[in-house]
Amino acid sequence: MFGKSIRFSSLPTSQNPKFPTHDSSKILFPSRLIESTERNSFRIVSSATSLRLRLRYDSVERGLRARVSSDGGDSFTGDELQEETELQAPSFAEFITSERVKVVAMLALALALCNADRVVMSVAIVPLSLSHGWSRSFGGVVQSSFLWGYLISPIAGGALVDYYGGKVVMAWGVALWSLATFLTPWAAETSIWALLTMRALLGVAEGVALPCMNNMVARWFPQTERSRAVGIAMAGFQLGSAIGLTLAPILMSQGGIFGPFVIFGLSGFLWVLVWISATSSTPDQNPQISKSELDYILNNRRKSFRMENQAKRTKVIPPFRRLLSKPPTWSLIVANAMHSWGFFVILSWMPIYFNMVRPNYFAMIHTFLLF
Repeated sequence: MFGKSIRFSSLPTSQNPKFPTHDSSKILFPSRLIESTERNSFRIVSSATSLRLRLRYDSVERGLRARVSSDGGDSFTGDELQEETELQAPSFAEFITSERVKVVAMLALALALCNADRVVMSVAIVPLSLSHGWSRSFGGVVQSSFLWGYLISPIAGGALVDYYGGKVVMAWGVALWSLATFLTPWAAETSIWALLTMRALLGVAEGVALPCMNNMVARWFPQTERSRAVGIAMAGFQLGSAIGLTLAPILMSQGGIFGPFVIFGLSGFLWVLVWISATSSTPDQNPQISKSELDYILNNRRKSFRMENQAKRTKVIPPFRRLLSKPPTWSLIVANAMHSWGFFVILSWMPIYFNMVRPNYFAMIHTFLLF
């Protein structure tokens, strides 16, 4: 049967001019262009047989599901065809130079700035405490004030990014946390409450970063590339801690307490300008994307978003009570809480510890914090 040709009627025309076209009559495809994903169903063909076929030509794959019936010969008539177009996966060179990689690179830079701005205070708290006479307990209050804002903003950020899009929310988030970073040393000179307010604002603004990243990756990358994209973005997130802890002591030694806050704050404003001019919330809104890349993204993510419109129409409320009654949910909550406990304690107090045990080494503290 696979050495023969199969005839179809009502075959939709492809947008690709190289793909075989049709007229109102039946069209005959050579069997080399036809591959069934349900080969066993060729053994018995009846009027109720439904086959899923793939028609291949160059880099284009046309997926069809057809109800077929025999016309008494070596051909079959198909109707009720449903069309799916899939493009072959791009090469590594095409992937690296694609618009979606530019988007994830910008996300990685944003997350690097996010963590760098967060950890500057871990280093700056040492000279600030000495100059203002703060106790270690109050130093802990200053650093924890960041988490007061960070506690609620990820949930609100997820709702905002779904409504306004990742581009807008991410731009506002980076702009606000860069402003808070830039103003922090002046706030410390003004009053305690001004300093705590800037730290809380920093936490509120940075809380939208991860929801925006997840939303942008989901819209710009097909399922087969999302793990890779998240890995690239999160690498920037972790790199930001190393950059912040390494550069902060160096910048303080050269420009005083204002140095790292000003440099990192201005870097965030520069990032916002590039982000606004070079990206979009979804690939179909980007004027620079090629047609082949746009087709590849949209066709491969179609299954992921198939139920999106239906979910919006029905307005299904997530079953929070049921989720919170499941052990896996609480295991994830506890695991993240324990991880954050150790991570933030070390991140916040390590510079203070080094200054306590080796006060003369503060100028060289970046060599320890890098590791």
